[in-house]
Parts: sequence; structure tokens; C-alpha cells
Amino acid sequence: MEEPDRALVLDVPHDSRYADSAAAEIRVAVADDSRVAGRLCMWARRLVGEALSQANRFRRPSGSHSPR
Repeated sequence: MEEPDRALVLDVPHDSRYADSAAAEIRVAVADDSRVAGRLCMWARRLVGEALSQANRFRRPSGSHSPR
């Protein structure tokens, strides 16, 4: 990834001021269109599901695979 995008991606998790800005933008978007809230909810569920899936993948000892 090229600069300045790379710097922003690396900086965001360590700087809470982005959270306030994002929350403000989300509030405005939801106020303008209530469908945005539903879409964000579905995206958040997918994101959390993926995080849990990855956590389980790394939690299992190597060589132990559960059947799908």
C-alpha cells in the first residue's frame, strides 16, 4: 500500500480521534437514511463472525481440524 494510505491504516488503530469522527459520520448517515443502520448491522455481524472464525483457527493446535 502506498503512502499516505499506508500511514493512515497503520495509525487508525492507535488513535481514538478517528473513532469520534467515524461515529459522527455514521450518525449523520443513519439520520439521513434508516436503511444505513440495517446495512451497518449486517456488516458488523459479518465482521464479528469473521473475527471469531479467525480466532478459532488460531486457537486450535496444528493438525487438529474439526469436520465441517
